[in-house]
Amino acid sequence: MKSILIQNIELASGSASGWFDYDESKNGLATLYRNGKLIVSGYDIESAVRSPSGEGTVLIIDGPGQLHAAFATSKDDMTPVESCILSLTSMIHGLRPASIAYCFEGTSERCVRKESFPSYKSERPNKCPKLKYQMVILRQALEDCGIPCFSVEGYEADDCIASLAMNCLKIHSRVVVGSRDKDLRQLSTCGVECRIPSSKMTQLHIKPEIDHCHFVDYMAMVGDNIDGIPGITGIGEKRAAELVKAHGTLEEIFVWAQTDDSKLAAAIRNGIDSARLSRELFSLYVNLPIRLEPFIPSDVVAACSSYPISKWVSRKLEKAINESGQHYVDREEMRSTESDD
Repeated sequence: MKSILIQNIELASGSASGWFDYDESKNGLATLYRNGKLIVSGYDIESAVRSPSGEGTVLIIDGPGQLHAAFATSKDDMTPVESCILSLTSMIHGLRPASIAYCFEGTSERCVRKESFPSYKSERPNKCPKLKYQMVILRQALEDCGIPCFSVEGYEADDCIASLAMNCLKIHSRVVVGSRDKDLRQLSTCGVECRIPSSKMTQLHIKPEIDHCHFVDYMAMVGDNIDGIPGITGIGEKRAAELVKAHGTLEEIFVWAQTDDSKLAAAIRNGIDSARLSRELFSLYVNLPIRLEPFIPSDVVAACSSYPISKWVSRKLEKAINESGQHYVDREEMRSTESDD
């Protein structure tokens, strides 16, 4: 089955836009599906009005991930914050998004995942004070430029990204997440594009190649040593990939293991509780109370003047914004969408 992005397809219930799955017949007519539900039969794919690049696109950027990468690679003549802003200008030029948002971590020490599993990320070193300072500067500079920034206390930036992406999909035809974080791959099941935040915005590929819908099941067995997520003892990446390809979901793998007498099945039976906990830790929260407000750009040069950001960098961002031809979210449209929920 293939996928296509269509704008304003006429249905019995009205018009619709977005991603559709389809099976194409020999005569060029197709059957369209959405979320596994039949939408229309006999649709002429060749005459489909595809949404143009950037039309209705929302770009959501992983702020901590972008700054960590910039902090590690920035040269002496440019601060990490300047590197992030330059990267943002490239993304705006490439995608011409209808709206932009950044997601960050909360400022408190509370973490909902630690409440259910105290060892979660306990082995990670403390954040570098310089990096924390740069994070504050980046967020403040972005907000002063009119770019919405989100965080929810107790939750991680990934959770904010997931919740915001799900809300944006209700009114936008395309949602692109700029991040290198593999955990966000689970959003691909819902039609969110995960891309590396750069000028090329290349697709985020994680090995081994497994179906997006089984990514959390796969990670629940593999675990993550860096974050202290246990997984199943004795199950590595290769074996976990084989299991989800052969049996499907984690629960389906557990059913198979109950009737098999192999050492692999025994390891799975012994690790059921650990795998279920790991799946819970890996799963992103998608119902946090955050909505994307319209991006109303300020005078970027003036906004950045209070920070250690050169006028050259701020002018680059201002030029990208001015040339992007963005169609920002209408406030009344957002209010009406919220009232319908």
